[in-house]
Amino acid sequence: MSSIFIDANILLGFWSCRAGRVPSELLLPLVEIREHVLVTRQVADEVRRRKLAVFVETRGKFDHELPPDLPDHLTKVKLHADATARILELSSALREARKDWETASAEIAQAISTNSDLATGMLSPLLDQAVEATTEQMARARDRRERGNPPGKRSDPLGDQLSWEQFVDAAQGRPKVWIISRDSDFAVTLSKRRLINPMLGAELKAVGVGDIELHDTLSGAFRSIRDAGLATPAGIEEKTLEDAEKQEDAFIPHPPHIIWPDTDWRCPSCNSVNGQTDLIPRPSQYGGWSYWTGCRRCGFTFDTGEPYDE
Repeated sequence: MSSIFIDANILLGFWSCRAGRVPSELLLPLVEIREHVLVTRQVADEVRRRKLAVFVETRGKFDHELPPDLPDHLTKVKLHADATARILELSSALREARKDWETASAEIAQAISTNSDLATGMLSPLLDQAVEATTEQMARARDRRERGNPPGKRSDPLGDQLSWEQFVDAAQGRPKVWIISRDSDFAVTLSKRRLINPMLGAELKAVGVGDIELHDTLSGAFRSIRDAGLATPAGIEEKTLEDAEKQEDAFIPHPPHIIWPDTDWRCPSCNSVNGQTDLIPRPSQYGGWSYWTGCRRCGFTFDTGEPYDE
């Protein structure tokens, strides 16, 4: 019996290097409460399959450039000469830092590819408890996909549907469950509140679940789990959670946006980087009409909140 389901995209945040990554401080507390967490084979396999790509895609580039040093024949006072000397000093330090960074990131990527990185080792007690689906759960998941019922999409491989069937079975009779996911197939966000898909909520209620909580950050879920008395992992103090939540919160584009940015943005669902994407006017969850956008990789769509006035 399990009370907590964590989507693969949340766990993959431990291999992300960008703002919004899952903080290191939450790794060991998560492993500590593993007896309450359902990890399905589908989730564990997705984490192992995608963790290297997440690291490589989010490690960024060491692209800082300094201005050129000033030529001696133009530096007639000590201040000018000191500025040039400082630039030369920084340029040398920058070259060394770039070299060290490239070496370190390449070694980390190598370790991830051989499952010998630190995060994989620390999370192994959680991922190694992955539960295989039964024949009956496989059949129900296939039927769910064929009917087009959430979670997951009919065109996708059998994944979210199977994990959901396993979670419904594992959660039977639980007084309260937690679902930690950014996937819009599970829930939508309105006024910073996560709202479960009505069909999925009804299925959990039908097996006796009393209360359903949804979170799009691990830190937010930890606070609720702690306050409910389900588990109190070591090191999860309020200050730790506050700091962790600020870090995770940077991951999610929080509408409404008066002007949707022209820069790259990260998908709240699959963590992939998107460039400029088409903005489509639709009725807005904030009132009136606004522009919606979508991720080119996973198809996740959401309301940017940028007003559409035409």
